[in-house]
Amino acid sequence: MCALASMSAQSKIDLLGQAQLRQHRTEQRMKNAGDQLNQLSQAEKLADEVVVFVALEDGASASDLVEDGVEVLDSRGGLALVRVPIDQVERFSQNTLIKKVEFGKKVLPKMDVARGFSGVDMAHEGVGLEQSYAGAGVVTGVFDTGLDPNHLAFKNAEQTESRVRRVWRYKGQNGLLSTYDTPQEISNFSTDNTASTHGTHVAGIMAGGYSGNMFYGVAPEADIVIGCGDLYDANIILGTTRMIDYAIEEGKPIVVNLSLGVNTGPHDGTDYFSRYIDELGKEAVICVSSGNEGTLPIALHHKFGRNSDQVKTFVSRISDDGLYYGTIDCWSADNSVVKLTPIIYDLVEDKIVYQMPPCEKSTGGEWQYLSSADYFEEGDFTDQAFDQAFQGFMGYASTVVSDNKRYEVALYLYMTETADNKGRYVPAMIFEGNEGQQIYGYSDGSYVQFTDNNRDGWYAGTTNGTISNMACGHNVIVVGSCDSRNSYKTKDGYTASYDGVKIDVGNASEFTSYGELLDGRKLPHILAPGCVVVSSYSSPYMKSALAAGTEREEYAAAKVSLDGTDYYWGPMVGTSMASPFMAGTVALWLQANNELTVHDVLDIASETATKAESTIDPIQSGAGRVSVFNGLKKVLNDATGIGEIVANPSEKFLLQPVGEKSFEVFVAGENGFDVLVCDMSGRVVKQQNATSNSCVVDMSGLVQGIYVLTVQCGNSHHTSRIALK
Repeated sequence: MCALASMSAQSKIDLLGQAQLRQHRTEQRMKNAGDQLNQLSQAEKLADEVVVFVALEDGASASDLVEDGVEVLDSRGGLALVRVPIDQVERFSQNTLIKKVEFGKKVLPKMDVARGFSGVDMAHEGVGLEQSYAGAGVVTGVFDTGLDPNHLAFKNAEQTESRVRRVWRYKGQNGLLSTYDTPQEISNFSTDNTASTHGTHVAGIMAGGYSGNMFYGVAPEADIVIGCGDLYDANIILGTTRMIDYAIEEGKPIVVNLSLGVNTGPHDGTDYFSRYIDELGKEAVICVSSGNEGTLPIALHHKFGRNSDQVKTFVSRISDDGLYYGTIDCWSADNSVVKLTPIIYDLVEDKIVYQMPPCEKSTGGEWQYLSSADYFEEGDFTDQAFDQAFQGFMGYASTVVSDNKRYEVALYLYMTETADNKGRYVPAMIFEGNEGQQIYGYSDGSYVQFTDNNRDGWYAGTTNGTISNMACGHNVIVVGSCDSRNSYKTKDGYTASYDGVKIDVGNASEFTSYGELLDGRKLPHILAPGCVVVSSYSSPYMKSALAAGTEREEYAAAKVSLDGTDYYWGPMVGTSMASPFMAGTVALWLQANNELTVHDVLDIASETATKAESTIDPIQSGAGRVSVFNGLKKVLNDATGIGEIVANPSEKFLLQPVGEKSFEVFVAGENGFDVLVCDMSGRVVKQQNATSNSCVVDMSGLVQGIYVLTVQCGNSHHTSRIALK
């Protein structure tokens, strides 16, 4: 038996937002139920108020919306972020000033060796340069979770004050904000999340500065501003705007890191989060992690041919808890309809036991659901076989999206296996299209993915397309991970390694998400060290985790106890680690030239990158792995218009390593010069005479330490510091 919902006028709410409204109605109706789906909904529960993205009609102003009884939190570029009661969203969306409403999505959080591996140490030491570069005068921002702003890593070099200038904490899906803007308020702030250290680790890679061990970050002299709390994309936008506003008030350049991601969406930069980030990317350099799903078949890409008018795929659970939860979001390359038929398949009998009526034209955004008896709403389809196999519902809707003129069809799953199912009955999809049509599908990467269940004629999914939708804007730097080490030393001197992670030092990490977009762009842009990277751990997190037994102190890479607080450093793996490394790199480059735009940075990073390879797909490697020092030299060269590093406006001087402890000295236009090397006490430990415009200085006989190299050329001289290790 089934019933069809009547079609209403096309909703202005995006498809996935409408599905969330159905989930909210279900939660309200069944909030006292004790089933597994209710437990899930408590974790993923929608707030009574939500912040939504609003696209305004031409000529409309965000301030006009206030008359509708809502709160406008921010607006730019024809978009607004609006707080509205969830039960008023449908009514609010009918405002004639509004083109469309998009619900925000919940996103997921996605150094010692790493610094030397990419040339950071040479930038810090100022090798061959007139000064060192460590991010001084630059603001570095991060939005994340599990942030401990009072970690030792974020103090200044003398440990007398914090380099964290602001903390903004967002709580819930409604954009509620707490601001900490004085040293006292920041010192009294503990953390936004004692169950996580992700943000503390990320911030430490970007700008950690504790020099008592080797685990400081890329920009240890930069100022730090922090957005933290619940990871909804509206909160991320709001936090990022505040970071940028702060930097503008201070008159300083800013780079913002977002080690976060979401997999559903059009992946073409037209969703409202991407458009908003693009607006912010005109005012700041923003780095975004590519994602960590490079080995998961969570993408679907098929071009229908003359003999290939159908593609079939099973929807597989990622976990073993029986839950099918989340969205399969599919897009045509244009406005042409691709027919979708959701089915329930019996893996034992190898046959279809139920199929919904096919979605073969735009439903105008109207959802149709198949539900079990206890989740039934008027207009749903019902089926006895579905009742026996699942508790909950699944549904579909489709529309041609006005922002990109592409056809979108989405399948929404909110169901769990019954006790009688035990993996026998599974959801699946059949797509049908005409020759030349293309379909791009994305699962959310948290609960479901694509599989062929080892059956001929079925599609197993692809990893080309795993790139985060958050990374598909046009004014961001998308960062993948490269492997920088395969082990680390614990604080007690033991060598520890990551089991289950395939590591190929120097090349792309296999988990790096990647993809070729519809417009031909290939992401990520660049790789940075993300496997394995040691950085700061949140002290509140470690205190809680050690007490619960989920962390063991002997696995930490370092520990410092000071004034009654234990501070830890430890390893993590992911593009979440690579993105802040790139953000710290940008801070060094901005110190050298604070006028750099995001596209300047992309050009510099690409032109100076070191070749890297991928065992999965060449796209995964981007332009290669970032070369921090070579990029810095290019920034300085471009700023002066001279081909080498400039030490004196009238002369050209270059010092670069050519071996482990050997350095080439080059002075353009000279036929000879003298070289003196002194230790830090001023004692001459080596001297050398050059008879041309260059020579190689071998310092292999000197002990570890800092030395000053001076080049005397007639009436001028050049001086550089060198650190021998």
